[in-house]
Amino acid sequence: MKNSSKVWFWIILVIVAVLAIVLIFRSEPKTNENQNSNGKFDYEVIEITQNEFYDEPSEVTIKSLDEWEQYCSDTECTVNFEEKMIAGYNLGMRPNSGYALRVDNVESTEEEIVIHASAIVPGENCITMQVITYPTAYVSMDKTDKPIRWEISSVVEDC
Repeated sequence: MKNSSKVWFWIILVIVAVLAIVLIFRSEPKTNENQNSNGKFDYEVIEITQNEFYDEPSEVTIKSLDEWEQYCSDTECTVNFEEKMIAGYNLGMRPNSGYALRVDNVESTEEEIVIHASAIVPGENCITMQVITYPTAYVSMDKTDKPIRWEISSVVEDC
């Protein structure tokens, strides 16, 4: 009977680990083109990661490689900062691996850039790793002087 319990323990542990890996890597980089009055607006989700330095939700706009290296020194950046900039959002500290931040769309109006994103919250039946996470998303876009506004909606995803 004891061996059977150990086998089930390891099976459940492997399933939880696989689910955690799927949750972490399910967001794929994407690009999109939006039309505005000035022509095409391109963006690319360049990084969806963790940034453990930000316990509270926060935004950042990065316009140079020096700023990127100060902000996120352990992640390589291939953005050409002469033409592009990065907008980032940190959800802050979350209690388990079921939380994520997904960029849904970016639109440009005459007044501002609006980044629509979803804060993923695990449903009641989700099995998650009990580790503290810091969901973060970064978007690369053409340089602009327009203000950037993040619209974050909460989405519960059942497993």
